[in-house]
Amino acid sequence: MASNKIMPSVIKVDVEGAEKLVLEGAGMLLRDFNCAWIISTHSSVLYEECKMIMESYGYIVDELMGFHHELICRKL
Repeated sequence: MASNKIMPSVIKVDVEGAEKLVLEGAGMLLRDFNCAWIISTHSSVLYEECKMIMESYGYIVDELMGFHHELICRKL
């Protein structure tokens, strides 16, 4: 993506339980780029794990109102 100068401003993740795997594989993207993430997690455990991963990369994590396990993540 960076080599083509194409970078999304928002990434939506809804992968039916594989959210943590996606984030673990996206380390360079999380570290080097500033885009918002919307992450649908499929359990309370995944919610907390994904929240910790995002915060470790400097993201502020909010919950989408009205949804049980939706993370809204952004860097300042």
